[in-house]
Amino acid sequence: MMSISSDARTSRAARALPRPWGIRALAALASAACLTVTGCTATDGDGGSHASKGKANMAAAKQVVETYSEPTPFPVDQPLARGLASGRRISFMQCASPFCALLAQLYGMGTKTMGTAPVDTVKSGASADGVQTALSSITADDPAALLLPAVNLGSVGASIKKAHQAGIPIVGAGVMGGPEQGIDAPVNGPLSYERQGRILADWAVVTAGGDANIAWYRNPELDFTKVETDAFTAELKTNCPGCTVRYVDIPLSDIGTRAPSRVVSDLQAHPDTDVALFSSLETATGLPPALRSAGITKVKIAGSAPVPSNLQDMKNGGIDAAVGLDAGVLAFTQLDAAVRLATGQPLTAAEKTGEIPLQLITKDDLPADVSKGFSAYPDFVQRFSKLWAKARKAG
Repeated sequence: MMSISSDARTSRAARALPRPWGIRALAALASAACLTVTGCTATDGDGGSHASKGKANMAAAKQVVETYSEPTPFPVDQPLARGLASGRRISFMQCASPFCALLAQLYGMGTKTMGTAPVDTVKSGASADGVQTALSSITADDPAALLLPAVNLGSVGASIKKAHQAGIPIVGAGVMGGPEQGIDAPVNGPLSYERQGRILADWAVVTAGGDANIAWYRNPELDFTKVETDAFTAELKTNCPGCTVRYVDIPLSDIGTRAPSRVVSDLQAHPDTDVALFSSLETATGLPPALRSAGITKVKIAGSAPVPSNLQDMKNGGIDAAVGLDAGVLAFTQLDAAVRLATGQPLTAAEKTGEIPLQLITKDDLPADVSKGFSAYPDFVQRFSKLWAKARKAG
């Protein structure tokens, strides 16, 4: 069970959040950089890299690292006036990843806290066909709202729009779209992944210096990977023009199987690598023991959105840092937004923009029990319990 002990924190990030960059501007900057910097090369796939020369802006990088070493603000600041009508239920399309399984558990905690019916879970499998079949089934059931994990809009966007057109409010969790794509509340949306990419870039600069040799491992099948990679690239170009970056694609199907051996082989082929970064730290599942077996001990490891197994590796010293995504607050915020949309109540400002608590963490920030993931706000259950008090009485 995730710790719910009170730990109210005054967030420096709330006072000094860096201004987020637009996705189009990031993409344009990332694309233009290699056209304007002498000696810069960039390719897709294994072995892709860029390198350029210049002085690192260490002060700017340190500021970002310091700012995000404390959690960003709590996303729900308005109580629910009422809950769902009796007999109405929320649906969740559960993907095949461990993170989706964690979300399903957290939704159970959330509905119990809210005093509403348990979420209906429909498993989709890993293929686009499986996702489309699950979405069709959910649309036919006409739920009060739909909770959607980080699916790719390119492959299933039409099915999502069909559900939206049927009048089903949709709340995303890592979906790279908004109302135009049928996502009414883009929780943990593009803005969140822009920030994660920036934070990892600056952590690498602070950790390894202005001439760092970085490997960026990404999962091209996931829409958020491009948003995060573009932000990472743009930030590194700005704050560390002397850094070298190698982009390596790890297929999603290799997570939990061949991913560790692929990373080990890549690092053995590039022994000058200082830092290995993961656009999704779940890709590093099983990596620390594989690195030890290969005698690779000096490469610093970090990434985004660690799952419980990553956090355990961090506690054991196998992972150095992570941009912790507060899975508990994410799941409860999704439920909050779903009920607001289903009952005609306004979303909070953060639910509209998709902001969710992030924090740059090391093992010193971890609770004793990491089985339910990281929480920037360990008292989130009590917080939501207060916010949902009227909904329990009026639902």
